[in-house]
Amino acid sequence: MLTVDFDYFDIQPGHICVDLGCGEGRHALTAYLGSDVTVLGFDLSHADLKTAQSRITDMAPHNPQGAVHFIQTNGIALPLADQSVDRLICSEVLEHIPNYVSFLVAAFGVYILDLCRGRGVRDARKPAGPAAEQASRVAARVLREAASAC
Repeated sequence: MLTVDFDYFDIQPGHICVDLGCGEGRHALTAYLGSDVTVLGFDLSHADLKTAQSRITDMAPHNPQGAVHFIQTNGIALPLADQSVDRLICSEVLEHIPNYVSFLVAAFGVYILDLCRGRGVRDARKPAGPAAEQASRVAARVLREAASAC
């Protein structure tokens, strides 16, 4: 089941899309179908990443036009420069992280410069209930606070 509305998410040719906490790759592999899109799926679980990697060949009948790579890392030590990502997926991840506020500050650094320039962050989640809404409000607050420091 996808929890990201890819019609609203608007991934364009040439975009770099990160799926942070990609698990077995459902969102990363969907983004990979886009024309000339590079998708980076990050997760801590080696087993989940092996499953995600194995599913790349399952996508062949759908004629993917992009590239997808799965990398084992945590959300605080991402091998990315600030403002290097066009789209960031982080779906159903926060409930697995004890100190998710620090995680958000570190992980969403790739977007902080966009916030400083007034571009904002797009929430492309499908509605998922009160817990998701609360997490979204916390994420928005953390991002606003980070942007206010610009």
